[in-house]
Amino acid sequence: MRLTLKKNVPIMPVNKLQSLLLLEAKRIENSTNADHLTSVIQIIKTIDDQYQLNFGYESLDAIQKLAKYEYGWGYAFSLFYKKYVGELKSKNILKKNIIDWADSVVYLAGGIELCNQALNFEKAGLMSISLENDNSFRFAKLFENDHEKYELLSLQYNHYKKNIKFEGRLQLVEKETPKVRNELIKYVSMCKRNGIVYDLPTRLLDFYTESAFLLVNNTVTLDDFEEDDKFGDITYKDFIDFVYYVQKIGIIHRDCCVALIKHNRTIPMRKILTQILEQRDIIKQYCVETGLPIQKVKQIIDSFTLSEDNIDTHLGYPKPIPAPFIKIKGDKLIVSTYGCLKNPVYFLNRELKRRYPEDFFNAVNNREIRFRNQLYDIFKQDNFIKIYDNVVLKAPNGKILTDIDAIVYDKKSNSLGLFQLKWQDNFTTNIKERRSRISNLIAKSIEWIDKVDGWIKTESHNNLWECKTNCVNGSITTPRGGN
Repeated sequence: MRLTLKKNVPIMPVNKLQSLLLLEAKRIENSTNADHLTSVIQIIKTIDDQYQLNFGYESLDAIQKLAKYEYGWGYAFSLFYKKYVGELKSKNILKKNIIDWADSVVYLAGGIELCNQALNFEKAGLMSISLENDNSFRFAKLFENDHEKYELLSLQYNHYKKNIKFEGRLQLVEKETPKVRNELIKYVSMCKRNGIVYDLPTRLLDFYTESAFLLVNNTVTLDDFEEDDKFGDITYKDFIDFVYYVQKIGIIHRDCCVALIKHNRTIPMRKILTQILEQRDIIKQYCVETGLPIQKVKQIIDSFTLSEDNIDTHLGYPKPIPAPFIKIKGDKLIVSTYGCLKNPVYFLNRELKRRYPEDFFNAVNNREIRFRNQLYDIFKQDNFIKIYDNVVLKAPNGKILTDIDAIVYDKKSNSLGLFQLKWQDNFTTNIKERRSRISNLIAKSIEWIDKVDGWIKTESHNNLWECKTNCVNGSITTPRGGN
C-alpha cells in the first residue's frame, strides 16, 4: 500500500505546538554535562533559591517569573531523578555552568509545562490556541470557570475567618519578627559540611513554634480528616504535628540563611538554603523533641518524602506540590526549603492516599458523620428534631432513588429540611483532576436535587418519618402540610 501525503495541508496549531514541545523536552533531557545526581540537587537548589527571591513580591514580573519556576521544577527534576547515577559527593558541585544550566532548564521546563497546561485547557474547551506565525502562538480564554472561581473564593473566606480568629496572635508575631531576625546572627555561623550551622535558644524556638502554627492555620486547610483517623496505625494528628514541625524548621532555616548572608555578603544563598542531611539525624532530632518511637517517626517522615516509589504520583502534573524531603542514595535526604514552606499538607494527603488506600477510604467515609454533626450543631433548639441515620428514598414501585444524609424537622414552623452532604477535596493544577472533582460535584448535586424534587411530588414522601420510628422520643409521624 502506498501512502501519499497531500501538499499544502495546513498544520493545526495544537499539533504544531505539541511537536515543538516534544523537541524542547528532548533538548532538556540531553542538555546536562554533569552526573544525574548533581543535576537533581541543582534543580532543587534552583527552585529553593527562586522561591526565596520572588515569593511575596506583588510585581507582575516577580509573579510571572516565580510561576515559570514553580511550573517547571517538577518536570525537569523528574527527567533526571529517574535516571540519576553515582554516589553523593562529599562536596556539592557549584560550578557556575551547572548553576546556570539548572536555572535555565527549570525556567524552560516551566514554559513547556505552561504550554502543556494550555493544551489541557484547550482540550477541556476552556481555551483557544491559534498560530500567529511559524513559532508564535496566541492563547485566549473562552470563558471564566465559575465553578473554580467560587471554590477559590470559599477557600479565601475560610482563611479570612481564621485570620480574624488569630488576629491578636498574628499581630504580636508580626511585631516581634524584625527584632527576632536581627538577633539571629548571634546564633548563626558558617560550617564546612552544610555551609551553615545554628543553635537557637528556647525563647526563639518558642517564637518560631508560634510562627509555624499561625502560618499553617492561616494558609492550609486542616479539616480533611479527624485527628484520630488512622493511617498505618498512626493518627492524622501525629502527621499534622509533623507539618507544624516541618514549617518551623523551614522558617528557621530560611531566616538563619538570610541573617548569615546579611552578615557576610560573599556567601551565595544557593549554597546554604538547600540542605542534604542523613535521614537518621532528622529522625533522632524529632524523637528527642516529641518522645515518639524511632519506627513511628520514620514512617511519618517517609510520608513527607519524594522517592522513586511515588514520583509519578506527585510529579505527574504541572506545578506539582513539592515535598519537604527528597530521597537520594543511601540514607540521605535533600531538605527543600520550598517543600517545607509550600503547603506540605497537600503533599501528605496525596501520599496517605497512595500508601494507605484502605485507611484513606475509611477516613473519607468518616467525613459524612463529622459533617452531619457540624450541621446539626446549628440546630440546637428544642423545636428541631434531627435524624442521625441515613434515610433511603424509594419510588412508589419500591425502586431506590437516592439517600438523605441529614434530616432536620422544625416542629415550630412544620418545615422539613433534607440535606445531601458533599465534601470537596482540595484540587491542584492537574486539569483532569480539577475538572473531574468540580464537574462531579455540580452534576451529582443537580442529580440529587432532581430526584428529591421528583420524590416530593409523589405520595412516597408520606412514609419518610414512618420509616424512622423510635428515632427521637418514640414514633414520628409525617409532617403533613409542612414544607
